[in-house]
Amino acid sequence: MEPVVAIIAIFVALPWIVLHYMSQWKKGRSISTDDEQLLDDLYHISQRLDERIQSIERIMDVDSPEWRRLSHSDDRDMLDSKIEDRERSNIRRIS
Repeated sequence: MEPVVAIIAIFVALPWIVLHYMSQWKKGRSISTDDEQLLDDLYHISQRLDERIQSIERIMDVDSPEWRRLSHSDDRDMLDSKIEDRERSNIRRIS
């Protein structure tokens, strides 16, 4: 009787347990339908934001053609230094 139980355990129960947990592992790896919907929504939102940014850039190009150059020039460094100066003065007041 014991060899029959051992044979059943080896050839039936063990593979069943392994296959069961493999299927659970594969099911856990896939994304749920809610996650798919969320990703889809986020993709559409990002597309709309990209379109808005492009529209704003077109408006800025017409309104102020040099805005791109100014945004990447030394003016930006000057703005950064003003921000740093303001932060230092705030630290002095707190101390």
